[in-house]
Amino acid sequence: MTKQTILSLILVTLFLTGCAMTGQVAVPASPAEVATETQSDTEETTTQDAQQAFPAEVLAAIQAEMDQLTADELPPGMVVWIDAPTDQFAGASGFANFNDKTPMSPEGAFRIGSITKMFTATVIMQLVEDGVLTLDDPLAQWLPEVAAQLPYGDEIMLRHLLAHTSGLFNVVEHEAYFADLFTARDGVDLAARYFPADSQRIVVMVHGVTGSSQFLNEPAGQIREATGASVYALDLRGHGDSGGQRGGIDYVGQYEDDLADVLAAIRQDNPEHELIVLGYSMGGAVVLRHAAQHNETVDGYVLVSPNLGPEAPTARTDAPVDADPDAEPFLALHIPRIIGIAFLGGVGDFVFGAMPTMFFNLPEPFVNTYSYRAMMNSTPDYAAGFEAIDQLLLVIVGSEDETMQADVFPTLVGEYSDGVVHIVDGANHDGILYSGETISVIDDWMLGAEIGGLGD
Repeated sequence: MTKQTILSLILVTLFLTGCAMTGQVAVPASPAEVATETQSDTEETTTQDAQQAFPAEVLAAIQAEMDQLTADELPPGMVVWIDAPTDQFAGASGFANFNDKTPMSPEGAFRIGSITKMFTATVIMQLVEDGVLTLDDPLAQWLPEVAAQLPYGDEIMLRHLLAHTSGLFNVVEHEAYFADLFTARDGVDLAARYFPADSQRIVVMVHGVTGSSQFLNEPAGQIREATGASVYALDLRGHGDSGGQRGGIDYVGQYEDDLADVLAAIRQDNPEHELIVLGYSMGGAVVLRHAAQHNETVDGYVLVSPNLGPEAPTARTDAPVDADPDAEPFLALHIPRIIGIAFLGGVGDFVFGAMPTMFFNLPEPFVNTYSYRAMMNSTPDYAAGFEAIDQLLLVIVGSEDETMQADVFPTLVGEYSDGVVHIVDGANHDGILYSGETISVIDDWMLGAEIGGLGD
């Protein structure tokens, strides 16, 4: 491979990693291994490997600095690796999962994002030293097809790109980043991030409670890479960049009506494509509610840790084993208000349904308050939903899910449908979407390798 080819690849990488998404949750590479990590007395710090060669006082100083940085949960967790000629350090601090206080592991996996910039810049400077290029070379000399598509692309030099002075906009802040703005039946815009691929298969992903499509970036990209499918990651009404009241809806059932409108629009533009809808957590509840009413537009369903409601046999009612009794609860319900609105029936919903009843101990950009209607819309009639699914169905649950009993799903799903259930060993509720096994199972299911399903 020539140096010019290498340079072209490097510059493309620089463009692609120019703006890293914020708010991503770091996920341990192996939740099962994380659970066995040796913890410090504060239960916030994963100690470094005992075989490191740094002197004990240096190890302690590095760890103390890390712990100080994560003490205020911003950043929530970190991994530090130092590889010096004679010494090494591999340590972690903070949490990989706030909900269940899963500690960060030295083997934790992070989305690399802008870290690639320093490597890219280093290699470019090495090419400068070798005389292959200069920092004053115009971008058009090396990537003419890219420069031709950029404003003032013929004036951008390599040094501009390296110094972040090219004038290029932040792509994730541009409205075109949301490749599709769908219109709901009441005129509200519904935003979706689009991951295109050259395929006859489309996957529409629906996020979980408090979240948005932003937190589906990594799994959406992994699903596209593994399956070859185009992927839409939808922002539910009142979430992310979609319109509507934040954490609220106009009537119970509006979430699934919005999903039906999005799927109908995609189907109209792609009548010959296979259309698969994937719901995670609360998104799984919305997808099941949709299945009970609007399932004719969909060719397959994937439910990942779907919320089936507090009365479902899958619901876990016991507290986490390592729960801190002094910690503020993650979720709080306004029980008197819920009982009062429910007691008044339709009148109560009409008059008081927009009042908040569900509160999450989370900062922005999460949706941390839900109205009574939105809360009720997050619970499906799971029996009706499963029974209505005539298409292929895959349900994936983590064995360590903190909110539901994974071992109950095979019997429950089998009672109402022909769906396939796969339990990911060691995965918890938040980590399951980032599990390589989850992506692999979805890929196998789409290929029909195990169940003779959609095929290619």
